[in-house]
Amino acid sequence: MSATARIDAVRTRLIIQALALALACGLAACAPVAGRIRFDIPPDCQIDPNGPVSIPVAPTRQQLECVLSGIREVIIPTPEQDLLAARAAGELAAGDSDVNRIEKLASEGQWFAERALFHHQNDPTALYWMSVNLGQLMIRHPIKALRNLSKMESALKKAAKAVPDVDEGGPLRVLGMLYVKAPSWPQGIGDSDKGIDLLRKAVQIHPEHPLNHFFLARAMWDVDGDSVKDEVAASLSAASTALAAREWGWASRRWERDLAALMREAKLP
Repeated sequence: MSATARIDAVRTRLIIQALALALACGLAACAPVAGRIRFDIPPDCQIDPNGPVSIPVAPTRQQLECVLSGIREVIIPTPEQDLLAARAAGELAAGDSDVNRIEKLASEGQWFAERALFHHQNDPTALYWMSVNLGQLMIRHPIKALRNLSKMESALKKAAKAVPDVDEGGPLRVLGMLYVKAPSWPQGIGDSDKGIDLLRKAVQIHPEHPLNHFFLARAMWDVDGDSVKDEVAASLSAASTALAAREWGWASRRWERDLAALMREAKLP
């Protein structure tokens, strides 16, 4: 094949992919994200649009921003790049304290996850990160939360069954907290007993992750209060130990704040 023919073939493939992506967004209602957060990217932030992209262990805010901003610039991201962008946005939102920034990042993260799901339908990891971002949005929008409870439950149940170890027990703990926080029947899917059982399972499988212990403590306190104060204290102590055991990256800033807040709420030393 001549050089000209190869160029034409590449151009044709790109056009087809662009049309497919446009159709995907039309069917999946993934309109372009408005109000994206702008980042001050350091000069050494380089994303190869044709190469693999990864998120390092315990990523810093700047590393997450580099990944997200780099994938934004890719004309036609791969599903894997969409998935990484969904994770980067979710982790950036998880570590932030500004409500406006959290909502914008989570909205963008959900958008990227929906795009990944168009190409790999029912991919359990994409379902998980979609739920993580959707959960950030639902916390501050009760009406949106009620509309999306069943969608989030279905996604997390599939993720918990297929990839329970992703994010070190992430699907189990997020599904568990969903059951604890959601309104009970007939308004919603809430079931505090089921939720606490899932959170205990997350702790059993991945005791090394501080959020598994913290979510269990939060759930027990919300459901049973002072009657389980000793168990809440033990879970918070385990969360603190796990948090100090290694570097967890940008998101751990918010974990520390949430852990301290629950200790004050439960009047623990």
